[in-house]
Amino acid sequence: MCRKFITSKENQELLTKISNHNLKELPEIVAINKQAYAIVLEDKKLKIKKLNFGYTNLDKIIYNARSETVLTKSLFKDDFLQRKAIFICNGYFEYNRLKEEEYFTSNSYFFLTGFYNQNNEFVLLTKKGDYLPREPLSITKKDAVNYLNNKLDLNKIEHPLITKANDISLF
Repeated sequence: MCRKFITSKENQELLTKISNHNLKELPEIVAINKQAYAIVLEDKKLKIKKLNFGYTNLDKIIYNARSETVLTKSLFKDDFLQRKAIFICNGYFEYNRLKEEEYFTSNSYFFLTGFYNQNNEFVLLTKKGDYLPREPLSITKKDAVNYLNNKLDLNKIEHPLITKANDISLF
């Protein structure tokens, strides 16, 4: 279950180009209860929206939703169908079976998939993991707009090549 991910100044520069105005710099590590810039589709245009990580209107914070069951959960269904979001990142942290935090990265940026509610709070989609029991549902640039347009079959996504990083000091 993804609790935090890493973005970079270069990624924020890309978001600034999409938004056509300067964005306030946010921390590079996005964790639960922190803000992140999301790419969303509104009025058939890509826009940048600042969202808070985690649904907080419950007894506990919910920060992930299973892609396999998202349409069967009343808490998620309408948000997933109406307010999809993608988050540009360079990597994410996950806990392994021994409850040790590990960092997963790619040689290029990629997108984490999610959606948000009317309170501008977001959750990330997860899938059965390749390395771990669950991991974020990540997509390449090629699939990003199709995901936002509801034209992407979640079972047929071309996932970016993500590997466990041995040294995160580069970030």
